[in-house]
Amino acid sequence: FSPNEAQPLTPIVEEVFTKGIPVVVLDRKTASNLYTSFVGADNYQIGQLAATYIAHMLSGKGNIIEIVGLPGSTPAIEREKGFSDGLRQYPNLKIISEVYGNWLKDKASSQLEKNIDKLSRADVVFAHNDLMALGAQEVAQKNKLTNRIRFVGVDGLPGPGAGIEFLSDKILTATVLYPTGGEEAIQTALKILNKEPF
Repeated sequence: FSPNEAQPLTPIVEEVFTKGIPVVVLDRKTASNLYTSFVGADNYQIGQLAATYIAHMLSGKGNIIEIVGLPGSTPAIEREKGFSDGLRQYPNLKIISEVYGNWLKDKASSQLEKNIDKLSRADVVFAHNDLMALGAQEVAQKNKLTNRIRFVGVDGLPGPGAGIEFLSDKILTATVLYPTGGEEAIQTALKILNKEPF
């Protein structure tokens, strides 16, 4: 399973685990270590990688708006921390606004509409997923700000309406690849069921 937020499902997962039922946590963690296996990417490192890329892109100086995922969601918490830590070595890069997009394009758009003054001063928008970055780009385009702002997302999924298409259409400047881990989760579950090392 993949919990939307860490806290709400923690007691249920712990109860299942303590009954001896194997639990594979995928993509997002609970607020406990009581599970059999976790399969997911290093979200802290993804945040750091985005910070390093943006620092090089802006030559170490500029204004950033960060669009965070859902409060209480472990990917959002870890990406935000990695991004913040990654920016520490670049004192001339400033996060001028941080908004919560709750992983949704429309929510990210509405939050940025309320912060047009800050968006107009931004050099780059870093969104915790590509859809929120798309929402930001659409708000900037509507307000005639796209010629000066760059947009960086996370996921890099292929297919229509996803990050790789946004890159090829020059909507996004960059996307940080986030491996989904679906195949690994299935392989891990089979190993657990077959009592093999995992």
